[in-house]
Amino acid sequence: MAHHSLIPDRVVCSPARRTRETLAGIATQWPAAMDVVFDQRLYEATPQSILSVVRVQDEAARTLLVIGHNPGLQEVAELLIAAGDVELREQLREKFPTAALAVIDFAAETWRSVHERSGRLDRYIIPRSVAAATS
Repeated sequence: MAHHSLIPDRVVCSPARRTRETLAGIATQWPAAMDVVFDQRLYEATPQSILSVVRVQDEAARTLLVIGHNPGLQEVAELLIAAGDVELREQLREKFPTAALAVIDFAAETWRSVHERSGRLDRYIIPRSVAAATS
């Protein structure tokens, strides 16, 4: 993520051990003072619960990383995406493996105005594609 300048302003993370480990693994290349919020609502969350967590974020965070659990993350990504590369959208629908990253852009001015089918899938990265690119 850091190599591609994908450094969020804020991370909202489930407090589960596994998500904390994921965060620790990727945050080594980020500023030490990263804004991280652990939110219990992300644990085994429905897509609507995840969206409600996103909507309450303040405007100080222009970019947001949500670290949580499936099937909720895959379902909320599918719910939010209205546009973007068709092939990547289909790959996301087929499988959203552990450590997958979906970068979704919104034209919304505030997180509160993010709604279903309001995003464009910018990137979809899975661990296998990263491993293939680095070997």
